[in-house]
Amino acid sequence: MGKLDGKVAIVTGASRGIGQAIAELFAAEGARVVCAARTLNEGDHAMLEGSLARTVERIRANGGTGTAVAADVSTEPECQRLMEQARAAYGPIDILVNNAALSYTNRPGVRLLGGFPTQWQSDSILPAHDSQAGEVRWASRSPSPIWIIR
Repeated sequence: MGKLDGKVAIVTGASRGIGQAIAELFAAEGARVVCAARTLNEGDHAMLEGSLARTVERIRANGGTGTAVAADVSTEPECQRLMEQARAAYGPIDILVNNAALSYTNRPGVRLLGGFPTQWQSDSILPAHDSQAGEVRWASRSPSPIWIIR
C-alpha cells in the first residue's frame, strides 16, 4: 500500500527534471497523476529534452496511473482547462504540485503578461480546486510549491 493510494495529483512541469521525478514518485506511491507541461511529445521543445509522453510512459511501465495534459500554466484559461481535464480523467484533485517554470527568460522576445515576466506568471498564479464548492479559484503561490487540497 502506497502513501498516496486513492489520491489524485496534478504535477506541472512534469515533462522533465524535478517535475518528472515528482510525477513518477507520486505514481509509484499509488496516486493517479495528471502530468502537465507545454511539451507533449519528444522534440516539441526546441532547446530541452523530455516530454509528457515520456513521463507518462515511464509511469505506466512501472505499474502506475498517469495521463498527460499539454497546458501553458502561465495563462488562466489553460489552467482552467487543465483542472477540467484532470477532474474528467480522475475526479476531484487532492494534490497540486506547482513546479512549472521557465528557465530561459533572458531570450529576446519573451512576452510579458501584465507587466511581469512570464516566469513570474507561471510561478505565481495557479488554480486551486476548492473541494467544498467544486470550483476553480485563483490564488498566489504558497511558500511551499506543493498544495495538498483535500
